[in-house]
Amino acid sequence: MAQFILRHEGSSKFGKNNRWANFPAVSLGWNMSQENFMKDVKFINYLKLRAGFGVTGNAPLSNNISRVTLGGGGKYLFPDGNYYETYGPNSNANPDLKWETKREYNIGVDFTMFDNKLSGSIDAFKRDTKDLLDSYTSPQPPYVRDNIWTNVGTISSKGIELALTYKAITNEDFSWSTSVTASTTRNILESYSNTIYKREFFTTGPINGAGALGDAFTIRAGKQIGIFYGKRFAGFTPEGKWLFYNRNGEKVLNDQINNSRDDLNATDLAPLGNAVPKYYASWTNNFKYKNFDLTVFLRGKFDFDILNTTALSYANKTWSGNL
Repeated sequence: MAQFILRHEGSSKFGKNNRWANFPAVSLGWNMSQENFMKDVKFINYLKLRAGFGVTGNAPLSNNISRVTLGGGGKYLFPDGNYYETYGPNSNANPDLKWETKREYNIGVDFTMFDNKLSGSIDAFKRDTKDLLDSYTSPQPPYVRDNIWTNVGTISSKGIELALTYKAITNEDFSWSTSVTASTTRNILESYSNTIYKREFFTTGPINGAGALGDAFTIRAGKQIGIFYGKRFAGFTPEGKWLFYNRNGEKVLNDQINNSRDDLNATDLAPLGNAVPKYYASWTNNFKYKNFDLTVFLRGKFDFDILNTTALSYANKTWSGNL
């Protein structure tokens, strides 16, 4: 089996030079269970090997980011003695702004076994998202404003997905089937700069509450997405002041900590965990008795970290709020 798709899509949100793009996809399948060499394998009812590749595009949420937009600059006294509202550019034009694209490779197996009681699929994928849409600092001149929307970064993802369904009981009055799904994914910010626009990292996830600790996440080129960077707590002094570990493992006061995120060889901030789960899983049980049915669905995320901002604020006894 083979399938080929070609989509030709356009959006006025992009620059006039790149509003249209082509997005192909191809998938191949081989129904192995119909081949002669599988005739004697009785415990396999159905077996299909498949592979696919596809490209999809992503457009920005905001309009007019590729165009020059105007905004008011305030009223000023002109030589004729009157006050006039002034207008000027709010944004830089980028006629080359284009689609953010995702390229995905996938191989998988679908199967049914043991008189159609057990069925499932296994998939492995690799995904590369290129030409990430973001705002970067622009040189002045030639640009009027200090920021411009452009396509620069790359993110890679790869993972494995598993789905199994087993018909445990099947009779006239009662039936029970159980299904399990599981997956694991790894995401890397491969690059965030090019020869024109430079950015080694960006931060996000402001930490509210005591301490004005800034953003929780530092997403850096070449590193996994979702890493918490922060100070490593080392206890208290006899006077009750907070201590933290510096990069050499020494206990120092807060004012001796290097909070810079620019240089990994100098900062005392360290990776404290990752908020993106490594594993996802779900378990579904379907029961049917005569005209009644019951579904029990459980799902979970595993091996990830949660930043406890509640404890950060309310477990700090020097904080003036509710203790």
